[in-house]
Amino acid sequence: SSAASDVYKRQVVGRREELRRLDQWWEGSGQLLSLIGPGGIGKTSLLVTWAGGLLSRPHAVPGGAWFCDLSETRDRAEVVEVISRALGLRGGQTTDAGELDGKLTSAIRARGAAPLLLDNVEQVVGDVAELCGHWLAEAPELRVLLTSRERLRLRQEEELALGALPPEHARALFERQASAGDTETERAAVDAAPREEARDAAE
Repeated sequence: SSAASDVYKRQVVGRREELRRLDQWWEGSGQLLSLIGPGGIGKTSLLVTWAGGLLSRPHAVPGGAWFCDLSETRDRAEVVEVISRALGLRGGQTTDAGELDGKLTSAIRARGAAPLLLDNVEQVVGDVAELCGHWLAEAPELRVLLTSRERLRLRQEEELALGALPPEHARALFERQASAGDTETERAAVDAAPREEARDAAE
């Protein structure tokens, strides 16, 4: 979906340094940035918080941004289907996989530098790596940001690894999730903070 999506209303807790590094990457010439970390560490919140900030700047990305949640995908065809739908290509007329692949590549090329945001890539990392490699070759202006537990291992890829939140931010995140009735979401960030403190003390 584009800038109008409610997904960009989500806000990350803390992560100022990571947001600064995302801005730095965007202002450079990178094509592919992977936000890497364990489940629940806050990758999605960081990505959509940054994208929301970018889209709020006048003329920053005239083509909008395109957020695709790949958490339910299990193979290449499903990845293509989800991204095609996000770009408005799924009207029911196209059923041939090769034809849809071609239309998707053309649509991505036509959108220039509008960022493509791919969330929860780890279970289809090989398929996404193949697709991104193809798209980056065919659409040199394309900028891809993704969240995953592991890298794509493409030559264009840069990595931003997410560690545990500082304890005060971890507590704030847990309290926010608990008040929303979701104590499981991003619990890893909360649980990891004491372990990080203990490890630092031991070193």
